[in-house]
Amino acid sequence: MICPKCHTLNDDEEKYCRECGFQLNSARICPTCGKTNDSNSKYCKECGTVLTPVNTFRKQVIEENTKKSFFSLYKVPIICALVILLAIGAVTGMAYYNGSSGGDD
Repeated sequence: MICPKCHTLNDDEEKYCRECGFQLNSARICPTCGKTNDSNSKYCKECGTVLTPVNTFRKQVIEENTKKSFFSLYKVPIICALVILLAIGAVTGMAYYNGSSGGDD
């Protein structure tokens, strides 16, 4: 079970979060104000925000974490490597061109 307070992954049989000590049950945490509400609450008792059950929250977090592709994780290093390779290719090409055209006079 994912802790609704700190988002730490805990074993399903755990009663308390191993990271923050939050009681793991079907309580609903308001995403707007952070207030803990009863498991059967549809609206936050503090601010009135519509609440999502923890199981739905857990499913959403898992889906978001598994949607990260290789490219999205390594986008910057891949682009940097391509720019460096292009720069090396350009310098090598210029050196080759300048070296081969200098002796034809």
